[in-house]
Formats: sequence, C-alpha cells, structure tokens
Amino acid sequence: MRRHVNDSKSPLALLTSLPIRWSVALAYTVFVTILLVQSSTQPLVGPPAPPGPPDLQRELLLTLGHVVTFSLLVIIWWWAGKALLPAPRALFVAVGFALVFGLITELAQTAMVDRQASLFDLAVNWTTTIATATLISERWRKRMALTGQRTVVENSRRVTSDVRLPRQGL
Repeated sequence: MRRHVNDSKSPLALLTSLPIRWSVALAYTVFVTILLVQSSTQPLVGPPAPPGPPDLQRELLLTLGHVVTFSLLVIIWWWAGKALLPAPRALFVAVGFALVFGLITELAQTAMVDRQASLFDLAVNWTTTIATATLISERWRKRMALTGQRTVVENSRRVTSDVRLPRQGL
C-alpha cells in the first residue's frame, strides 16, 4: 500500500494528506447525493423547479449540471484514490464508483413523490464518467511520456520481452 508522506509545512501540502483527500471526496459525494435526489418542489439546495412542463433551456441547464457534477465526481475520487493506489488503478476505482453512484441516485429519485428516474440522465452521467476518465488517462499518459517515465503496461511489456526462454533440444 502506498502512503503519502507530508514533510512540507506549506498549506498546499495539506492537499496531499490522505484524510483531507478522502474528506473532500466524501463531502462532495454527500452534497451531490442531496442535489440529485432532493425534491424538485421543496429542495434543500437551490431554487425549486418552476411549475409546468420543462422547457428546452431548463433541460439543457440541468444536463450541463449533470456533466459538471459527474466530471468533478470522477476527478475528485481519482485524486483521493491516488493517495492509496497507483493513478491508473485509482482512476478505475473512481470510474466504477461514479457509474454505480449514477445508477443508485437515479433509482433513489423514485422515492421522492415529485421525482422519477430518467434514462437520459443516467446516460449523461455514464457518458460523462467515461469521457472524463478518458481525458484523465490520456493526459496522464502524455505526462508520463514527457517525463520519460514508463506506464505499468509499458513496464510489463518490457519485462516480458526481455525474458529469454531456454532452448529445447530436439
């Protein structure tokens, strides 16, 4: 298990501490859960939804909200996970969490009298999760290439190609 050691006294060094990272991730997840599952007519956070059928502008704004919310969810959980895991594995865990979280929050909306689950919202949540993970992964790979570091996959390819098997006599 990898642990971050925080030798610096700078305030920014706190951001590398495991308790801070996990506290931020958990706090954001609680906030997002309330935001996504709350009543439309009597919300705990934000203004109530206007009465009547939703218009295009409102639907676009809500969809953009899902995109921002799930992008940040993946980024924050990846950042928190990197305190314990290698970056690729932390990203895998963050994506898995965001996919399951998106499904659970959509299903939980059915418990509210004025809400219902939306297949469209679920598709936006999942698409955003995968797109964010892809961007993180590509950026991370480019950073590794620029610094001359090898990724886990490249290291495993190098090790297997360097292995010489003994020749078998006929």
